[in-house]
Amino acid sequence: MTPEQIVRAALLIGQVYLAMGALFALGFVTLLAPKLDPAARGSSIGFRVLIFPSVTLLWPLLYLRWLRDRSVPAECNAHRRCGRRRLAAARAGGRAQ
Repeated sequence: MTPEQIVRAALLIGQVYLAMGALFALGFVTLLAPKLDPAARGSSIGFRVLIFPSVTLLWPLLYLRWLRDRSVPAECNAHRRCGRRRLAAARAGGRAQ
């Protein structure tokens, strides 16, 4: 395979990837985004135009998320865990540590 053929093949793969991403993004910004993320419900056209390029590039990740689970992912970090401990302690009538 010559270098020119390799470059042509790479460009073709990139074009197919972007074309599939653009098709997925059209459906995503109009139908799926409001279902996957409650914050996107009732969003403006400007928001949808803004996320279109990102969805086009990251479409495999968003597609997998849509296939696996349609709910909003739960954030779990040190700050959130500390807040949960304090809330549980306050409900129990004790002091949080």
